[in-house]
Amino acid sequence: MRATGATLISTLMLMGIATFLMGLMPSYAAIGAAAPILLAVLRIAQGVGVGGEWGGSVLLSMEWGKQYWRTAVSEFDQAVDRPMVTEAAGGGTGA
Repeated sequence: MRATGATLISTLMLMGIATFLMGLMPSYAAIGAAAPILLAVLRIAQGVGVGGEWGGSVLLSMEWGKQYWRTAVSEFDQAVDRPMVTEAAGGGTGA
């Protein structure tokens, strides 16, 4: 496996583990002020994971795409996919 594939897998694991731990996180009533701090730490871990996934996906599409499709496929991640994800997550002006 190439380094980009290993990086993509590790960032997917980071994102999945952080999300799983959010589901197991106790409430504010149970652990007090540690709950929002823990939530913030897990959200930062998710953000790091998403950044790695995005970069890894662009690299993999460049490496594995057919020669005449490489530019179009990698540009799709940059120009179309990222703005759609940002809008769906509420980061755009429509939220």
